[in-house]
Amino acid sequence: MQTLAVDIASTFVDDAAALVTGLGRAVLKFVMAPVDRIANACDIAGVLTERRATFRMWRASR
Repeated sequence: MQTLAVDIASTFVDDAAALVTGLGRAVLKFVMAPVDRIANACDIAGVLTERRATFRMWRASR
């Protein structure tokens, strides 16, 4: 019986941590949206686009 209680508690903690992480990412994305728009508007040489493409290729090969 104690094992079941521990499993439920650890599952709850894991779910709570995932929820906090997801909410944190959502808030960060919302807060950084204006900065990203300004950065994209000022990216005349296409450096940001090139970095994003390189990162996607690196992530896909991993």
